[in-house]
Amino acid sequence: MTSTEKKLTPWQEKLLNALVNKYENSATFRGENKLNQMFAVEPGKVFDGYGKGKDKTAVEEIAAFESEMESLQARGLIFIESDPKRPMQKEYLMLKADEGQVKQFYGILGRRNKREILKEQADMYRQYLGHHALLDRYCTHMLDEVENRLKVQKDSEGDLLKLLDAVLGNREDLLERELSMEVFGYSKQIEKHLMNSLITVLKKYGDTAQLLDGIEDENEERQILLGEYRIYMNPSVVYLKGYAELTFPGGHRVQVTPEVPLGFLSSALENLENIHIGVPTVMTVENLTSFHRMEDRNVLFIFLSGYHNTAKQQLIKKMGREKRVWQHFGDLDPSGFLILRHLRRGTGLPFEPVHMGAEELKTYAGYGIELSEDDRKMLENMRSEGEFPEVLQEMERLGIKVEQEIISLDLYRKRGV
Repeated sequence: MTSTEKKLTPWQEKLLNALVNKYENSATFRGENKLNQMFAVEPGKVFDGYGKGKDKTAVEEIAAFESEMESLQARGLIFIESDPKRPMQKEYLMLKADEGQVKQFYGILGRRNKREILKEQADMYRQYLGHHALLDRYCTHMLDEVENRLKVQKDSEGDLLKLLDAVLGNREDLLERELSMEVFGYSKQIEKHLMNSLITVLKKYGDTAQLLDGIEDENEERQILLGEYRIYMNPSVVYLKGYAELTFPGGHRVQVTPEVPLGFLSSALENLENIHIGVPTVMTVENLTSFHRMEDRNVLFIFLSGYHNTAKQQLIKKMGREKRVWQHFGDLDPSGFLILRHLRRGTGLPFEPVHMGAEELKTYAGYGIELSEDDRKMLENMRSEGEFPEVLQEMERLGIKVEQEIISLDLYRKRGV
């Protein structure tokens, strides 16, 4: 708008933006219309209630609105269509503009042309092609949305692409807030603005069907997906308790005993050359409290922090070179059995549940928690697949779940008797 042109009023600005929106969503804009198309907006969409009886108390406001519309028409920017059946009574039916008029609105409004925005976004997606297979799939889809479907994407897409590129290319253990600082210079940027979009893309465009099989909880999905790229909410630590000797580069050996349990950062275990286990049984434990309570000198207990990413599964596979008994102790709930299934599939080892049977469910029913709707869905899915039939049938019958901490506490007390 030049300095000599009158500044638009709110009603005028609302109308011109509405007409631009109509144009940008039209066959004319897509190049599919050979006729000279008119674009129209009902006056009531600009001035709420216009034409619905004309409330007498709003006569002055209606007159002001009509005057502002007539001003636009006098400037050659719009056409006003009135009711031809009621020539003596001024009432607008439609506010119209043709393509030539609408194209003037961009400069008047200081609004960018949609085609310019689409071109910039297409160039942005092309910049990330060839970086990672998952990112290629996402960018190819988004290019179709931008170039063929002419859909303008959110302003946050640039940050999302930058974040995806960083996550997919990561080769070291990082905490979520460290990643956020490194990419954006603000520790809470991912958590506050991008986490949901990041997880959605990783889930939809990655090979995650088996990885997330049966997982309903969003926080568990987040933990599993980001863990695959070594991104963690908290430091990733593996705890061991029992008889084991770990050998690291340079011949450095670390002894673990029942009396001296140790925790190892996942990044340190990547360099592990060998692990010798001096007992016949290995038991993974779902929760840290129960891990600390468990005692058996013939068992090596492992706390892996819930679901197990690929790096932790590789550690267990190293233990699987020798024949031994494999056990898992988790919560007596659908998620506990999903963790067990995830562990079996990820390691290829025959883990069996312990202290997770129908008898324990009945024994500790007094500590039971009512199954949630999500629990019931997971339970139904697992039962349809025929896994863990006895305990899941009892869980469905009782309508409860039991957390393992009460069971491990009871086992600890009984040992002390």
